Amino acid sequence: MKQEKDSDSGTDSGQKIKAAKPEEIDLINQFFVTLSATFQQIKVNYKSAEPNIVKSIEALLTVKEWQNAYEIERLFVDIYDEKTLDVEVDRRLVEANTNLAENVSSHYTKKVNKIHEAEGTMTEQQKPSIVNEKRAILNRLINDLQWKYALKETSKKYSREVSKKNGWAFIISTVFFVSMFTLGKLFDLVGNLDYLVIALGAGLVGATFSMVVTSKSRLAASSFDELKALRRITYVITRSLIGLGAALILYFILQAGILTGSVFPNFTPPDLVEHKTNNVISEFIIFDIPDTTLKKEELKVEKSSFLIIGPNLLTSDAPGARDTLAIETGKFLASITTFSGEELQALTSKLTNKLWILADFSPFLDFINLALLIFWSIVAGFSEKFVPNLLAKAEEKATVKSS
Repeated sequence: MKQEKDSDSGTDSGQKIKAAKPEEIDLINQFFVTLSATFQQIKVNYKSAEPNIVKSIEALLTVKEWQNAYEIERLFVDIYDEKTLDVEVDRRLVEANTNLAENVSSHYTKKVNKIHEAEGTMTEQQKPSIVNEKRAILNRLINDLQWKYALKETSKKYSREVSKKNGWAFIISTVFFVSMFTLGKLFDLVGNLDYLVIALGAGLVGATFSMVVTSKSRLAASSFDELKALRRITYVITRSLIGLGAALILYFILQAGILTGSVFPNFTPPDLVEHKTNNVISEFIIFDIPDTTLKKEELKVEKSSFLIIGPNLLTSDAPGARDTLAIETGKFLASITTFSGEELQALTSKLTNKLWILADFSPFLDFINLALLIFWSIVAGFSEKFVPNLLAKAEEKATVKSS
């Protein structure tokens, strides 16, 4: 079988020594010392070596490249003396047993054993053919070993690239998620959609974290062709999109109430919205409204009325919800204070902003429920089977009910 070269293999065998890393330079230098010593020994022991091969080796020894070293090893096969040839065949068989597939190394062992058996009964006339057969086997064996080493080295390079890209993907997704979470609104989304963006960010973090923690076992179990696919940026993007999609689907599953219980987020606690709205108003009345301007007799009635309207506006995704809230807030403050004109407008704007901050961050989820949403979104992004299994079970239940 002719040795193949993958144009995308990325091997460094053809790089010159000046472009190699320091540790590689030491290895190349040592390898060429060994090759030079072996070559000198060959010239002494096998004076009838083919002159053209000798010249080719001498030229290759002047440029220290891995590709040249591999070619020199192949050229040595044709100029080894018989004793060195036998030693080299046996040594390469040991390498084959360690590095090649069991069936391949077994094939070479059987071939060599068969030659050894034949040597006991061969005549002088048959001896050259046996030597040529040994050279042929050794040449093919070195070829397979060199290709195996090249694949192994390239696989290490691909593994490093995959780990590096996965690490950067996780860092970027984490920074992206934290930025969204701390800056509040993203793309000027309103109300409940803020949590959708947070869920998507958490799903992205889960997907990239999965790539990081599973990369070692995945890389160890991957073939060379699989490593080539894993190292491409398209794999990182695809896996990230899967995490986003899983978090998106899970978000609407949770919103629909298909998954319920104490371990899942509750998106609709109206009592919580009303309670927090009441707290904001109470604190505003105490700290921002002078006591002399407050109509205390109207406060209880008007506040109760406003607590019916306010939370509904805070939890509304309607485009004009904020303007409507400002109008209702103005009516409420006008009914409980003696302010009018610009003073009332400034007070209304201030309370409306405080209430809308509440709407931005806590109308649907308190901290515990928000943490549960983030946790399950990370799980959805981390596990490639979690959401598909949920969908499969939903489909199964729907099929049973429809039948």
